[in-house]
Amino acid sequence: MKNYTFNDKTDFETDCDPGYIIEKIEEYNTNVCDGALQIEINEEKQWVKIKKGENGQDLTIKLKFF
Repeated sequence: MKNYTFNDKTDFETDCDPGYIIEKIEEYNTNVCDGALQIEINEEKQWVKIKKGENGQDLTIKLKFF
């Protein structure tokens, strides 16, 4: 946890490669969630959406990479 700074209660900054983060999320989805998460990647706009449940009813997270 060396590479972090909190800007407010919703922002988290890291110097990690976005591909590494997505790889870890997909690994978590496979190993822990049994594929229950829907992972949508938009390379053009540089974001990832993670949804659980029908149309993200249970959980929706949007990650934006700068």
